[in-house]
Amino acid sequence: MNTLLTRLARINDRLGHWALWLSGLGLLVMTAITGWQVFGRYVMNDSPQWVERIALLLVLYFSFLAGAVGVREESHLGIAFINDALPAGLRKAVMVVVGLILAAFGVVLVWNGVMLVYETWDVATPIIRIPEGATYFAIPLGGVLIVSFAIELTLRELLDQKAQ
Repeated sequence: MNTLLTRLARINDRLGHWALWLSGLGLLVMTAITGWQVFGRYVMNDSPQWVERIALLLVLYFSFLAGAVGVREESHLGIAFINDALPAGLRKAVMVVVGLILAAFGVVLVWNGVMLVYETWDVATPIIRIPEGATYFAIPLGGVLIVSFAIELTLRELLDQKAQ
C-alpha cells in the first residue's frame, strides 16, 4: 500500500505543480488582456470585444485548477481550531471523512462537468467562436484533480503518513 501511495504522491506532485503554474499563467494572461481592454476603452475609445470572453474562460480554468491544488495543499475551507482541539483518534476519523467528502465532491464535478461539456460542445461561443464545451471542460478537469488529491490525502491519513 505504501508503494501505491508513493506513486500516487509522485503523480500528484507533478499534476499539482503543473496545475499551479497553469493557474498562475492564466491569471497573468487575464490581467494583461483586461489591462488591454481598459487601455482600449479609455485611451483608444475602441474596446476589444473578445477580452471579456477570454477572461471568463481563463477564470474558469485557473479557478478550478487552483482550487484543486488547494485540496492537495490542504488549504481548502476548514475549521482548523475545532480539528486541533479533537483527540488524535477522532481527528484522524474527521480527516478521513473530510477526504472522502472532497473526493465525492470531485466525482460530482467530473460527472456533471462531463455532461455539461457533452451538451454544449456543438454550441459556439460568441465572439471567439470556440465550442462552449471547451469553456466548461475546466469543471471535470478540476474534478479529476480533486479526486486524485483527495484520495492521496485520505490514504496518508489512514496510513499515518505526512506529505514530504
